[in-house]
Amino acid sequence: MCGICGILNLKNTRPVESAILQRMSRAMEYRGPDDSGIHVEPDFGMASRRLAILDLTLQGHMPMASANGRYQIIYNGEVYNFAELRADLQSRGVSFHSQTDTEVLLNLYICYGPEMLSRCNGMFALAIWDIQERKLFIARDRMGIKPLFYVIYNDKFFFASEEKSLFAAGVPAEFDESTWHELLYFRYVSGERTPYHGVKRLLPGHYMLIQDGQVKFHRWWSLEEAASGTPLAQTLDQAAEELFDLFSRSVQLRRISDVPVGVLLSGGLDSGGIAALMAQQAGSGVESFTVRFDQREYDEGDLAHQVADRYRLKYHELFLTHQEIPALLQEATHLLDEPVVHGNDLHILAVSRFAKPLVTVLLSGEGADEVLGGYVRYRLFLYESLFGPLSLGAKTLRLVLPARGRERKTLELLALTDPDQRLVFSSAEVFPDEASLSSGLESVLAYRWQVARQARRIYARGTRQAMFYEQHTYVQSVVDRNDRMTMGASLE
Repeated sequence: MCGICGILNLKNTRPVESAILQRMSRAMEYRGPDDSGIHVEPDFGMASRRLAILDLTLQGHMPMASANGRYQIIYNGEVYNFAELRADLQSRGVSFHSQTDTEVLLNLYICYGPEMLSRCNGMFALAIWDIQERKLFIARDRMGIKPLFYVIYNDKFFFASEEKSLFAAGVPAEFDESTWHELLYFRYVSGERTPYHGVKRLLPGHYMLIQDGQVKFHRWWSLEEAASGTPLAQTLDQAAEELFDLFSRSVQLRRISDVPVGVLLSGGLDSGGIAALMAQQAGSGVESFTVRFDQREYDEGDLAHQVADRYRLKYHELFLTHQEIPALLQEATHLLDEPVVHGNDLHILAVSRFAKPLVTVLLSGEGADEVLGGYVRYRLFLYESLFGPLSLGAKTLRLVLPARGRERKTLELLALTDPDQRLVFSSAEVFPDEASLSSGLESVLAYRWQVARQARRIYARGTRQAMFYEQHTYVQSVVDRNDRMTMGASLE
C-alpha cells in the first residue's frame, strides 16, 4: 500500500537532511504514486510514499500527526478490522479527522502503546515517532506480509520498506559472502539476515523501540503460542465448517476498499476458491486476471476461463511469450533488490501491470499450499517412520537413476539421515552433497536449524513440522516476492 523510510541519529543531534529522505522516498516511488511527505527534526526524519486504498482524500497524507502534535506515524499495509477499532476508540472519546486506518493505528498506539498490535487484524509495517520522549516505535505484522529493513551505519539508524531505499541514503550495498551457501541452497536468505552486510529484516511478529541510542527488540506474536492456544476441531465436518468460515471472512475483510478490487486467477483451487467467494459476496462482474503461456504444459488458462464463466467474472488474460522474459527478469531483479527466488516472480509482475489500469487491489491464492499442506513434499513426511530403512536405498538410487524434478528431490531428502536436516532442506533447490558442503551447515544456516528444532519440539507429526518450518522460511520468500512484484506495478 505504501513505502516508508526514516533516519534517527543515535549519538548526536546533527540534523537529518531532508534531501536524503527525499532520495530514500524516490527510490521506491512506485510503492506510492498518489502522495508523498516528509517530517524532519534535529535528529530524526521520516518519509512516506502513499498508495491510497482507504480515504482517497488528502486527509490520509503521511507522515500523519496526532491531534496534539506529539506523535507522527508512517505506515504501509492495511488493518482490516479498523472500523471496529475506530468504534472502540470513539467510545473512549477519541475524535477522527479522516476515514483512514492510519489514523486509527496512531490513536490505538496513543491509548494502548505496543499492546495495540495484538488488537490489529491485518498486514502492516509501521513507524511511530514520539516527539516528547524522543522514542521510535517500529512494528511488523504477524506473518511478515509487509517488509521492513533496517541498518545501523555511521551512528545512525536507518529503516525502509526496501533495501534500495537504504542504499539511496548512502548505506553501502556490500554483498555478505557468509550468505552465499544459503542463497545457493534456497535462493533466499531467511530470518533477520539479508545478502547485504549489516542490513537486516525486522522479523515477523516483532517490534522495536529505539530511545537514547538503545535499540530493543520485542516479540509480540508467535505461531507456536497461537497454535498451542487454539482448540482443534473434533471432526472433519467441524474442521470444514471452521475453515470455510475463516476463508469467507478473510475474503470479505480484504474486499474493504475505496478503490477497485480484483483477483489473480490461475487454474488452481486456491485462486478459484477466492474468485468464487468474491463473486458470491460482491455479485457478478469481479475483475479477474490470468497469465497464459505458449507452452501448453504450463498454461492453465482454460481452467481459469471455466471459473470466470461459472461465476460471471470479467475475464482478462495476458499472453506472455518467452521473448519477454529477459526484460522482465531485469526489472524483477531491480524491484527485489535480491536474487529472483521463484520462477513465477516475472509473471506476477507482468500480470500486475496488466491489471493496474482496472484495479488497485488484487487478491490471490498465494500461501494456500503452505497453510493447507498442498505441496507433495509435505506428503512425504507422512511416511517419516520409513525414512531410516529407505535412506540407504535412496543413496544408491540417486547415483544410478537420472531422476529429475520431484523424483530427484524425493531421493535427495530420503538420503538425508538427520531429521533436522530433512526439514531444513525440504524446500531446497540444491542439496549438501551437490554443493560439496557437508560440514559446517549448522553455522551457515543457523536460523533455519533453529526453526527446524522448534518445529520438532512443538509437533509430533512430520507434516506439521514441515509446514511450521516453511512458515518461517519459504513462506517469507513468497510474501516478499508478492509485495515487491505487485508494488512494482503500484498495486496492492
